Amino acid sequence: MTSTSRDRKVLDMVFDPEGSLGPGELSFGPDQEPSAQDKEAIQLEIRAIQAAEGGDTDQALQLLDQAVSTSPSWASTYNNRAQLGRMTKKPAPEIIRDLNKAIKLATPSSEVPLTRRNAKTLAQAYTQRSAVLFTLLDPSLPAEQLEAQVDQLRQLGGLFEGTKLAQQASSEQQPPEGEFGSFSVETAKLTIEELASRDLSLGARYGNSVAKQVAVQTNPYAKLCGKIVREALVSEYSNRS
Repeated sequence: MTSTSRDRKVLDMVFDPEGSLGPGELSFGPDQEPSAQDKEAIQLEIRAIQAAEGGDTDQALQLLDQAVSTSPSWASTYNNRAQLGRMTKKPAPEIIRDLNKAIKLATPSSEVPLTRRNAKTLAQAYTQRSAVLFTLLDPSLPAEQLEAQVDQLRQLGGLFEGTKLAQQASSEQQPPEGEFGSFSVETAKLTIEELASRDLSLGARYGNSVAKQVAVQTNPYAKLCGKIVREALVSEYSNRS
């Protein structure tokens, strides 16, 4: 029997689930020399990290805000400010706004190739955004708070594009009984889980070791295929004995 490309993809996921999280090795263009403004922002970032490690999160935030003002196109500053937001328990939409910006600035285009510096930023930003999205799935989070945060995330634009949440948001139909706003709690949680899992895979693709390990552990397709292989091996060796 001739194997199809889909069959080969499944086998790849069974025997190399980590490799199935994204394309093969990434190719990199040269990192550009930071501008004078970028270098100033980097120094502010370093001071902010030192302040945060010393427990002065207010000073750290001031320094990161200054870094953003100094070099608005320096992607890692937004990533670091998002990390500080997680440390200080900022609302999810506020953190994700910074992560969206970091991802937008670091994402390669046809004119700008992927660099190692931007790959590192993307790895961290996607992994962080995944972690923030997963916090919205906390069973103890009241439905009203979930609704409010999802509505704020919608206003940021882009995150829910093409998902059921975006489709329901554009619908003028009244929600059925048991639903709130323009979407159900179940729809919201399923969509958020899909987006968080996607971000986790992208974090792994760009090189985040934690994301790679967790993505493999939470990849149901790989886990299912792995289970089938284990059962087949057990059966094979049992028949031989």
